Order: sequence, then structure tokens, then C-alpha cells
Amino acid sequence: MNLPFTAETRNIILKDYNAVMLRKDELEFQGIEGKRAEDPSFGSEIASILETFQVISRKYLNGLPKIPVSRCPFSGETVVHSLDIFGIDGLWWNYEAPIRPVEALPRTFHSMSGAVTVRQPVEKTSFVVHPGPDIPFVIPGLLAYPSVVAVLSSVRIGPHIGYPICYFSSDPGSVDFLVNSWGASERLEGQGMSERGWSNRELKVEAMDFNLEPWIRSEKLGWIELGDSQFEIKTSLDDCPYLGLEGTKRLQTLFGGRIVYG
Repeated sequence: MNLPFTAETRNIILKDYNAVMLRKDELEFQGIEGKRAEDPSFGSEIASILETFQVISRKYLNGLPKIPVSRCPFSGETVVHSLDIFGIDGLWWNYEAPIRPVEALPRTFHSMSGAVTVRQPVEKTSFVVHPGPDIPFVIPGLLAYPSVVAVLSSVRIGPHIGYPICYFSSDPGSVDFLVNSWGASERLEGQGMSERGWSNRELKVEAMDFNLEPWIRSEKLGWIELGDSQFEIKTSLDDCPYLGLEGTKRLQTLFGGRIVYG
């Protein structure tokens, strides 16, 4: 059984990753320019870099935390999902090429989207990060299915606050509305669960609803309080900490320590 990495070990892995990717980019540029066309060692150097990249990726994957993020309202099962909770500079958050395991999820699990309230200063990344908007939302297109309900929770991600929004269905086979995984350019929850399909449907702001109260009132959305180790699903309005949160309702793109809204 692999133990989650510490913050220190994670930082070493990311430092090695960034160094390897920088060297890989340099070699690719040299190849495009034809500067080493006659160099017999060029091919072996590229192969060595790619092998090192695979080793680093495995180290990251093996140490990636798997934490409780939600609870199924139908079966009562706790949903354990991989998530880099140390910061959004982790490879889990690499939008184009996220490093994540095949998840072991309840049969009723459909998908996980999310939002992140990003605190300054923002970590510098060599890859693009799409963590979602600043505050949590629901997807009306998914909740329109009679069998689908959502559960909103929260988790600390380094200095930031993340909001996983998990969708569950009492009849998974009847739901053909598939969305990308939280922070990824494709749907990854479908790995190992072929009956749930594959998708690269990227959510637009127009497909989100930030007004959570009607969804809680209609019992289509439950919530779990930050820090609740029992992951008790609540449906009350008076004490819901997710109502009236202030923040941008635009999608965030992070790269190189900067945030762009769009």
C-alpha cells in the first residue's frame, strides 16, 4: 500500500518534474531547428528524458492523496477520490495532462465538478490549470434527470478552498449527460467504467447555476460542512455555509502564477 507523500516529498517531485519538462522542451526545440540532426546521442537523450518523466509521474501518482470528498445519498457510501490537497501546482491539476489514478467509485457515482476560491499568492505552474469558478455551482442539465442528485462539500487545497460537487444517480445507465472531470480536459471518472461513457464536454458558465437555494429546497442538492469527518449530508437552508458566498462567477485559468478570468 502506497502512503501519501508529504509536502516536502511532493515539492521534490514537482521540482524534478519541472526540470525534466524544461529539458524536454529544449530538446524538442533543438529537433525542430535541426541543430542536432547529425548528433547520434540526440535520440538516446530524448529517450532518457522520457523515461525519467515516466519515473517522476509514477512517484507522483503513487503518493497522490486519496481522501473522502462526499457521500452517496442513495447507498450511504463514502466517496474516496484522489485529490492533490497540497496546492493547485500539483500534476493532478494539469488541465491537458492530469496525472490521476483510476478511481474506485460507488456504482451510483456519476461525476465530480468543482470550484476553487483561489488565495494569493498563486502558485507558479508550467502548465495550465482550470479549477473552475471562484464559488460553487450546480449543473441544471444534470439535475434535470429525475434520478440525479448532487452533494456539495469543501476541502482545503493548500491555502485555497476547494468545492467538490459530486453527482449521483439511482439509475446510472439512464444518464447520458457527461461532463469533464473537475480540472481536466476530459472525463476521467469513466476510466474502468465503460458503461458510463467518455466525454470531453467542457462546462461553460452558461451551463452553471450559482443560485443554490432552490436546488437545496427541492432536495436536488445536499451539502456537507467543511471539517465534518462523518460527511453527514444536510439539506437545511438556515445554516448552509455555501449560500451567499462572494466571489467571481467566471471561469479561472491559472498559469505561471497569474489568474485570467473568462
